[in-house]
Amino acid sequence: MSCRKLQHQQHAFTDFHPLEREGFCVFSRRNMLKASFAGLGGLSLPGLQQLRADASRAGQPLRQKSVI
Repeated sequence: MSCRKLQHQQHAFTDFHPLEREGFCVFSRRNMLKASFAGLGGLSLPGLQQLRADASRAGQPLRQKSVI
C-alpha cells in the first residue's frame, strides 16, 4: 500500500516490479490518517445528533458545547 519508488537492483525477478508506482497513488501516511479521523468523526457525529434530538423532544435546554 505504500508509494515507494522502484528499487533498481538485479535479481531473479527483474520483470516483476512490486514497488513500482502504477497510476494514481493515494496511500500516504498523511492520507491514511485523514481517512481514519474522518471515519471516527462519521461514527460519532450521528450519535451526537441523536442525543441533541432526544434532548429537544424531552424539553431539556440544550447547552452549546465545543466538540473536539
